[in-house]
Amino acid sequence: MRGRIRSIKPDIGKHEGLWDLGVETGLPVYQAFTMLWCYADREGRFEWRPRSLKTDILPYWEGDFSRVLDALEQAGFVQQYTVAGVNYGYVPAFVKHQVINQREAKSVLPEPSIELHVHARASQNIAPSVRVEVFARDAHKCVRCGISSDLTIDHIFPRSIGGTNAITNLRTLCRPCNSGRPVTGDALVADLAKDNLSMHDMQRMCMHVQTHGEGKGREGKGVGDASATRPAPKAPKPKGSKFVPEDWAPSDGHYELANRLRVNLERELLSFRAHEFKTPKTDFDRAFTGWLTRSAQFGTSSSSMRAPVYEPKPIVWKDGG
Repeated sequence: MRGRIRSIKPDIGKHEGLWDLGVETGLPVYQAFTMLWCYADREGRFEWRPRSLKTDILPYWEGDFSRVLDALEQAGFVQQYTVAGVNYGYVPAFVKHQVINQREAKSVLPEPSIELHVHARASQNIAPSVRVEVFARDAHKCVRCGISSDLTIDHIFPRSIGGTNAITNLRTLCRPCNSGRPVTGDALVADLAKDNLSMHDMQRMCMHVQTHGEGKGREGKGVGDASATRPAPKAPKPKGSKFVPEDWAPSDGHYELANRLRVNLERELLSFRAHEFKTPKTDFDRAFTGWLTRSAQFGTSSSSMRAPVYEPKPIVWKDGG
């Protein structure tokens, strides 16, 4: 694969979704996604060849690059598609953020299907934490065919007809089941019927959730709506703590993460409970996830993140004392 010079905007360093994905998976997704732009053609397409891509993008990393691509794909940063039995990928946001030199050769890779473009755009704003919750709720299996590989997040009511990112409108589908779904018209109505749903269920399942890019403070305001004239009182923010609460315990997800990262959870849990954080925290589940990830990456959670161990100094007796 031949690398190309690309423009990477400074804002990518502040992309919360990309950062959260790296913390939750323990994989070098930030470095991989940034460099992947240099190995995509002028349309943002590339050959889905994990071993070859790893040689060019992360040559000194000893992990499985297919896991990195799968994580980026499930989070909507890249999309995989197949043409004539050959796997390809593309970056949905590539064309929007790149100004291509007109002398660069045209893409020789096949174009993704229209349906894949629609599903890719629909999934870009789903937070990584929501993806994790949906996959866990559906037992990491496609809810239609039951397989547990090549999984994606599907909007039951597509975004193209007004579907939202409400978790009740999201489910786990494998790629073949997802990419084969229609997104409009009578075909969509027939597809919904397979799950005993109709268009009348859309309002119930798509209760509004605000996502990136949507307007703030305009939802639900209209004639006869009391919220249009009297805003609802803000709920008080929960008080945080610099120490782990006594009644807090790691979840099954933490045990699975520790097992996957080959981290000694019991040892890390002792250090985590003894640690005093610099700022008060309210979400200790998330804090412990980050703790385990750092431990796997650096062989320790960080010298500044461990409780100090005090050892008594030996007494030295002076002669004649």
